[in-house]
Amino acid sequence: MENYTCFKDLPPGMARVGRLQSIFGEQVTLIQVAWGEKRPIQKEFQKLDVEVMRDPEHLRMLEGSNIGILAGRSSGNLISIDFDEDEAEKEFCAANSELVETVTSKGSRGANYWYRISGDYLDKIVKLKRNGAEVGEWRGGGGHTVVDGLHPSGVPYYISSAHPVKVIEFSDICWPENWEIGALAEGEGELV
Repeated sequence: MENYTCFKDLPPGMARVGRLQSIFGEQVTLIQVAWGEKRPIQKEFQKLDVEVMRDPEHLRMLEGSNIGILAGRSSGNLISIDFDEDEAEKEFCAANSELVETVTSKGSRGANYWYRISGDYLDKIVKLKRNGAEVGEWRGGGGHTVVDGLHPSGVPYYISSAHPVKVIEFSDICWPENWEIGALAEGEGELV
């Protein structure tokens, strides 16, 4: 495994979709996102599942767009923790040194850490807050993360696959002391 920008650094004959499946697993559900944007092109993309990955037309459309991963059960319990700022990422890594050796992706700033969750977890998007200010998101279902193509700022998305996607349980995550995990902090969250 290696570090690369998917749409630029492909070996001859390898499609972007194939490269992403080799990193994130065959059960990943990839969605079409407008080039240079974060907006999914497909309507009701949240209803897609891995079966769409057998549709040749879907695969053809992915090769000409930004590509996102549908988070949660639709992708075999693949989730991302999205950090909007470098400082929040550093705090998370300091509190979770045993969890940082996993696939990461990056756009313009911050990073996404990718995990395959075993057992119950928050199957939705929830805001991560430090001292009341948003610093990222838990993306466990109902949303997507762009991993390949061109970020709206003009830089290419970057993936570090020096390590495989780590399999963890939700309870393995040690949230930094001054952080709130959206619905859990408000008493509304429920692991499913």
